[in-house]
Amino acid sequence: KFFRILVSEAASLIWKLRCERRIVRENKPELRYRRGVAGRWRGAMDKRLQHDRLMTGKVRFRPRAMKERIVLDTWNGLVFQQDGEKLPDNWIRTAGGLVSNSSQHNDRV
Repeated sequence: KFFRILVSEAASLIWKLRCERRIVRENKPELRYRRGVAGRWRGAMDKRLQHDRLMTGKVRFRPRAMKERIVLDTWNGLVFQQDGEKLPDNWIRTAGGLVSNSSQHNDRV
């Protein structure tokens, strides 16, 4: 499941960057800074993680709610607490504190 998320988010970001270059910048050969692209990539993946966490809400999404086990299996090992502590077994309901550790995972994505 994570591979499908990875591919679809990467394709979406590539498309957005291409459109910006072609339309907004009128195809000028300006180089995009790696930091900016990396920041947008992390933002897109963090947004997807939050979306998956919210979709497990059984009260709000009833029959369409995602199973917590699927979300845990998909994202486990890719998110950490801000202080570097080990995540609880069911981190979906943890209030805040979940971040992707960019210094450790830049090479992965």
